[in-house]
Amino acid sequence: MVQLVSSILQRAVGDEPSDIHLEPQAQELEVRLRVHGVLRELMSVPPKLQAGVIARLKILANLDIAERRIPQDGRFSVRLGATRVDLRVATLPTVFGEEVGKSSIRRTGRSSRLKTRSNTGCRAQTRYR
Repeated sequence: MVQLVSSILQRAVGDEPSDIHLEPQAQELEVRLRVHGVLRELMSVPPKLQAGVIARLKILANLDIAERRIPQDGRFSVRLGATRVDLRVATLPTVFGEEVGKSSIRRTGRSSRLKTRSNTGCRAQTRYR
């Protein structure tokens, strides 16, 4: 389970999404990403692994893994290569199991340099207006 969740996070964070959704369906657990406002499918997980994936994310976010009837919120940080990623996790009970949404994805590290006036790509005259 640990490797599967790590793989999901690495693949997802590489696409720089604003949200990651794990949505249980009747036959699978869909992993979807919101990139530039568009929700698209990343992968699907077999239903027999669904409970383990959701439990692993709840453990990382310091949530109660036994509670499945009420929504829960938590957060955690993970290091993926040279980048540290902060994630906010929200669970919501559904008909087919718990839906997990991770949002507020913030990166810190080498790849998250803030834009300054000199590296925005604007001409010098435009930068100082």
